[in-house]
Amino acid sequence: MTQVTLRGTARVLAGQAVTLGDVATVIGDESLLGVELVKFDDARLGRDEWIELSSSDVQEGIGLSPARVTVRGTTCRVRVMDSAPRPVFVRSAGGKIVEAFDGPILRDHIRARIAAELQVADQDLRLVFTGRDAKFIRRSTEGLTVEIQPLGLSSEMPISASLYDGEKIVLSETLRVHVEVRKRVLVASRLIPRRSEISGRDYEVDRRWISPMLEVASVEDMDHAIARSPLKPDDIIEKRQVEPPVVVKRGDSVAIRCITGSIVAKITARALSDARDGDRIRFEPVNGSRRFFATVNGPGRAVLNATHEEVKK
Repeated sequence: MTQVTLRGTARVLAGQAVTLGDVATVIGDESLLGVELVKFDDARLGRDEWIELSSSDVQEGIGLSPARVTVRGTTCRVRVMDSAPRPVFVRSAGGKIVEAFDGPILRDHIRARIAAELQVADQDLRLVFTGRDAKFIRRSTEGLTVEIQPLGLSSEMPISASLYDGEKIVLSETLRVHVEVRKRVLVASRLIPRRSEISGRDYEVDRRWISPMLEVASVEDMDHAIARSPLKPDDIIEKRQVEPPVVVKRGDSVAIRCITGSIVAKITARALSDARDGDRIRFEPVNGSRRFFATVNGPGRAVLNATHEEVKK
């Protein structure tokens, strides 16, 4: 098995092909490093432009099945350079003229690392850095080894960033960045009262910038769902704000399938509490024998696996 890991950014000269070795590291079959992923002699791109190669683009370009080659990472942004990287000169705060580079900067690596961590495309990621960190994220990474490590997952994500020049640490900082991702969400189209059943007319599908930690409801979650709390028009519907409907009510007669080994017996019992699909509740057989627990499997049905479940009075 060969493992390919995409870099966050890369640069190539105009008129040259982009090879796998330009955009990724390879552990295993190193002959793949020379595989051409993009040719520039077809004039599809001008000079001094950026293109993006996704993991699926790379997998397709390699031409081998995922069983033989796995591709890690989300996207590599490739800059097509007019010529070799040129140094530029800037005036520092103290008035001194210093040399810098117009190549990749620390911000590019942080962005690529967070996108890979959250498994989102670059265009669906929005980062906001604090003023204190502005000077660090503009630091050139030309010729340096970059280590980016998220220290937690949240909308205010702490990031450890280190730069190495050979065996020397030239920068080691902990930054905090505000993170938003663009996702497909469900939005309430009208006022939805608490405990009311939600229909397809009550919400719309939209794409919104949200916190990466926000767990949003899916269309599948909305099938006869009940609102746990009131929802106002234009509210994003979160998973915690809805619940599946009650499919068995207290006192209902329920068909129970009792499994013992390879034998399945059927009995009828009364539910002793309300239940939703997947809930495990207590039942009382209609013949008055001892009570037991079983798992509800839709309206009027439940299953008791006597091999795994303890029968309780």
